[in-house]
Amino acid sequence: MSNLLGNPKPGYVASDLLSTNLLMEREQILSQRGMHYRDITTHHAILLVLPSHGGEYKDEWNPETSVYTFIGHDSTTEESQGEMSDQLDMYSSGKLTENGKFYRAAHEYIDGIRSIPLQVRVYEKIDSGIWFNKGIFNLIDARKVTDNDRTLFKFDLTPLGDISGTHFQERMTSAAIKSQVWLQDHGHCWECAKETGLRFTNICTNHVPSVHLVCETHRGESSEKRGLLG
Repeated sequence: MSNLLGNPKPGYVASDLLSTNLLMEREQILSQRGMHYRDITTHHAILLVLPSHGGEYKDEWNPETSVYTFIGHDSTTEESQGEMSDQLDMYSSGKLTENGKFYRAAHEYIDGIRSIPLQVRVYEKIDSGIWFNKGIFNLIDARKVTDNDRTLFKFDLTPLGDISGTHFQERMTSAAIKSQVWLQDHGHCWECAKETGLRFTNICTNHVPSVHLVCETHRGESSEKRGLLG
């Protein structure tokens, strides 16, 4: 497991892998709840992709439509039967939940009240204390769905930035695969065990493609910029 989880040195540029402490410091959030609604110029709204209690990730990526779907937050408590109640958009007090705030923002854009969609930065939790910066997305739609007799929220987003090349492929590789690869490669380069400059890279071994953690040296890239994990 990588041991480079302290604060980055001054002037360093952080990689897409970062620690919980750096994430919370960078984004000025105080908890790891899944949704942090903000509509200000200084900070993006934040969505945290977290595994369920069973270890599954429920976010979805559709490469044909270029739409990424985030499942809403369980702003609920367990009922007496042990089953989870519906996800809420509003508390009994009338205050909006985080689901409700993001839902409202999405529909304000759809209805033309907002001229531009809410911009959201997404982070994926891939191991205890380890996160991947999935980048910035536009929130373009939100809907309520029924899943196993529960009401859930689904939020549709489209990625900003370059949508081609290896970095985009890494961004849109699912959190489930990233988590599996991180554990499989023990948090370091699968070629040399280096713990910095790591990226989730699709490589071919014996003509079979697979994703591994690969350092900048074995990707053939410059290592001039160094951050928390490279």
